[in-house]
Amino acid sequence: MHLNGRLRVARNHGALRMRLNPNYPYYLANRSHQPNADLEITNKFTGELATRVAIADETAIDRAIAAAVKAEKPMRALRPYE
Repeated sequence: MHLNGRLRVARNHGALRMRLNPNYPYYLANRSHQPNADLEITNKFTGELATRVAIADETAIDRAIAAAVKAEKPMRALRPYE
């Protein structure tokens, strides 16, 4: 088993199997936020709970829009390959 980003990847008799962390944050302006774990993600094959992810509220969405507006000019100044 090895850690691949945030997913733990294991091989079981040649089959690739991934295990998710119990909770995942959302990212806003290059920072992770975990104010809740309200969104349950289920395994579509088993119906079991696979993980939970944070949901952004109205304030977080407003902050994300403000961060995007602030980043627009610096991002435009980057060359396509940067």
